[in-house]
Amino acid sequence: RMSEGATAGVIKDLLNEYFEAMVDPHFKSAGTLDKFMGDGIMAFWGAPVHRPDDAVRSVQCALDQMEVLGKFNRKRVENGQPPLAVGMGLHTGPLVAGYVGSSKAMSYTVIGDTANTSARLCGIALAGQVIVSEYTLARMGPRFEVEELPPAALKGKEKPLRIYNVKREKPSAVAKVG
Repeated sequence: RMSEGATAGVIKDLLNEYFEAMVDPHFKSAGTLDKFMGDGIMAFWGAPVHRPDDAVRSVQCALDQMEVLGKFNRKRVENGQPPLAVGMGLHTGPLVAGYVGSSKAMSYTVIGDTANTSARLCGIALAGQVIVSEYTLARMGPRFEVEELPPAALKGKEKPLRIYNVKREKPSAVAKVG
C-alpha cells in the first residue's frame, strides 16, 4: 500500500534501509540468504551446511528480526512515517538446494514443497506474527513460547496444516548475564 503514494526512488531507499537492518540477525544465525523478493526476504537453514539446531536458529532469527523491525518502526513513527507491517512463516522439510538458472545467470537456492509451504505461511502471517508449521515446532524444542492457531488451509495442500504463532523466547531460555 505504501508504494501507491510514493515514488520508486523513495520505496527503493526504504527497502534498502529495511533490508540493511533485517540481514544482521540473519547472518548471526548462520542461515543462507537466498534473495530479496519485493519487500520480502527468502532465507533458509540447513544448506549448504546442516546443523542439528537449524530450526532453533531460524526461529531465533525471526524473533530477532521482529525486534529489529520494532526499533526500525519506532524510528519511522518518530519521523512521521508509517510503520512497516511484517509477518514471517517458517516450515521444515526436505528440499533440493543447488544452483538454478542458465549458463549466463545462476543462483544458489532451494526448491521444493518445503519452500512453497514456507511462502504460503508467510502469506497468511499477520503483522508481527512468526508462524511455524508443526514440522518446525517438532524440531525447535522447548525454548520458545508458542500458541496454536487454527489449522491453515494452504494452496497445494490436501489437508489443513497445524500452525503455531511463536510469541517469544521463554524467559528461562535466556542466558543470565552478570
